[in-house]
Amino acid sequence: LASELARRAGAAVENARLFTERSQINAALQRGLLPPDLPAVPGWSATPRYRPAGSANDVGGDFYDLFQTPAGWLAVMGDVTGHGAQAARLTAVARFALRAVAELTGDPLAAIGQLNRMLLDEPELSLVTLACVLLHDTAADGTARVDVVRCGHPAPLHRSGNDVSELGEIGPIVGAFAEAHWQLCAQTLAPGDALLLYTDGVTDLTGRTERFGAERLTSAFSGGGTDPGEIVARIGGKLAAFREGPQRDDEALLALRLDSV
Repeated sequence: LASELARRAGAAVENARLFTERSQINAALQRGLLPPDLPAVPGWSATPRYRPAGSANDVGGDFYDLFQTPAGWLAVMGDVTGHGAQAARLTAVARFALRAVAELTGDPLAAIGQLNRMLLDEPELSLVTLACVLLHDTAADGTARVDVVRCGHPAPLHRSGNDVSELGEIGPIVGAFAEAHWQLCAQTLAPGDALLLYTDGVTDLTGRTERFGAERLTSAFSGGGTDPGEIVARIGGKLAAFREGPQRDDEALLALRLDSV
């Protein structure tokens, strides 16, 4: 009896040790995949909001990034196929591939093209939607040009005063077609104008009888100040009040504002 108790106690201790070790590895990997702290961008203010689905997840299939390139600062919002560990892996592939190529070339289209080739080489169908906004230097009058490219992703929203419009032309999803082509669409922003990038987990959030939808998002975006922190807090509050039941999809927001001179 004593021998059997000792054996079982030893097995329990070893199982606990292995569980702790695996949990620590999982936590370390997730920390490495978490969206980064945003850098300070001259002339701009920016604030993200990121909520992965699932109580045990710190990272999911939605991602964002903001980094400097030779042509300007590139803001990225993306969404990958799948869930769990596979989605997290694909998120890492997409983020780091885009960053590596764009930081070298300053060309969002070259970065998207390289990611497309990488995804087509994956053994399983791997799709990524993207919305990328290249922020150019501020002009003498305080305005700034942005170049927008969309790859099967919801359109970034542009707020000027209380007017909200969509930016960019829809293009193919990344990873779907070998001969896919995308285009940059230019827009000039005035001082105080704001941008909002988001994933479909925001508009597809389910309430009691319907989804949150684009109209509610547009209303929340335009219904207050343009400070990015205020924007994401306001939209986050609207989402929390509307949500019915557990969160079913990742949610990501990135608000930017062209500051006044």
